Amino acid sequence: MDINQNYQTLLSNVTYIKHLFDENGKYLPQIQKINSSPDFIVLHIRFFKKSWNIYLGRGGTATGLLLANLNVPPTIRIKDKFLDLFRATLNHSYIKGIEIDQNDKIIKINTIRNNEDGVLEYDFCLFWKGRELFFLILERSLEYKILKSWEGNWLSCSEDPLLLFKVFDEVGRNNQCQIFKSEDISLEENNRNIEQHFKGLIEKIEEQSNKKYKNKLNKKIQNIKNDLEKLINWKSFYAYFQKDEKEVLEKNNFKLQNVKIKFDSGDDYFKRRNLVFEKCKNAIKNIPFVEIRLKGECEKLAELNNSIKKTEIKALDLKSKIINPRWAKSLTLNGDRIVEKKNENYIIFKTSLCEIAVGLNAPGNDELRKSWATKESFWFHAEMATSCHVIIRCQKELVLDFSLLELIGSMIIEFSNIKSDEINMIYTKVKYLKSLKNNAGSVSYKHEKHIRIVYKNDWRQIISVL
Repeated sequence: MDINQNYQTLLSNVTYIKHLFDENGKYLPQIQKINSSPDFIVLHIRFFKKSWNIYLGRGGTATGLLLANLNVPPTIRIKDKFLDLFRATLNHSYIKGIEIDQNDKIIKINTIRNNEDGVLEYDFCLFWKGRELFFLILERSLEYKILKSWEGNWLSCSEDPLLLFKVFDEVGRNNQCQIFKSEDISLEENNRNIEQHFKGLIEKIEEQSNKKYKNKLNKKIQNIKNDLEKLINWKSFYAYFQKDEKEVLEKNNFKLQNVKIKFDSGDDYFKRRNLVFEKCKNAIKNIPFVEIRLKGECEKLAELNNSIKKTEIKALDLKSKIINPRWAKSLTLNGDRIVEKKNENYIIFKTSLCEIAVGLNAPGNDELRKSWATKESFWFHAEMATSCHVIIRCQKELVLDFSLLELIGSMIIEFSNIKSDEINMIYTKVKYLKSLKNNAGSVSYKHEKHIRIVYKNDWRQIISVL
């Protein structure tokens, strides 16, 4: 079930929340924690004597604002850059007020909190245009700073932009005043709509997850059947060998029912005979174990087909369902934003911190390493797996903190044929690499370091503000 609000429904929910603020008296409600599903950011807010959840649609299948007391089911909670931004700016803050634009579906949440440097005040604005979400954050501290999602960087302001709603004129805000009156809202209906929405999302993800798991099981079963067939062929070969071993052992190469055996020309009769016995013995010994494996996997598939067993929802299943706001991907202003340079062999991402290059094939890997990288550049690769090469080049000494390593690992997963959402990554400096002869795009390495990385689907957002 999609939840896409019109202006009047959004106005009614905002009006009800403002009424709760009035009932709260002199106490400001506090944002105690912030969670997210693939399509909602959820603010858990403590009012006087009661807690409420404010659901903020991320766009797509969910737009607008809903007040409810349901929590996000743990199975579909996600963590991404958008949630990190909400937590960094709003978590544990007190809400001074909430407003709605008179012209369009834009809300402004004004918050305040104390930190070591004094009082921090933020205005967090959300604009739902069609099924897209744009957002804007204004920070009021020693200086005014503003972040527009469609531009992607924090910029200084010379003065307080009091008319924040008008900033959204840049992305198509309606210039006509809306003439609607607030209506009563039903919290039970809000809860019911959210519950049905999550139920539909979970069912869809489970269905897709089951389909993937079923395909994986079918492939696994087929591989086991192929292995079993080979072992049975060896058993048949052994029966034939016992009847006429001379015919087998006199030839350097012998084939029977897809069983091939090759002898060294220098091996004598008894050495060849022992080789045949050893291979046949191992094959026949493994037949019962492979049959047990096949039976177990077939039972798993039968359970899945009979809907007895549902697969567990994993992070990779949620990845494709995450709805991101309109967040700038390619940014060029003042050299602070990301610029992409792309050809058939590689991509180069340029940021104010460093340049990150991704080899798309063997020639691209070699070209980046030999012609583009410096000796002090860092090289990254998936451990014990086929993957793209990633190289970071920086003018100054670069500190490889975990967030940067997590970004690089996510890029490796994105640009490689890696099905998992986790990899073991290795990295070292380019000066410790050595090309392998007659093997384009491959290297040997030393002084490498190892780290386990979990894929972050919002890596483009992270790199845009690097």
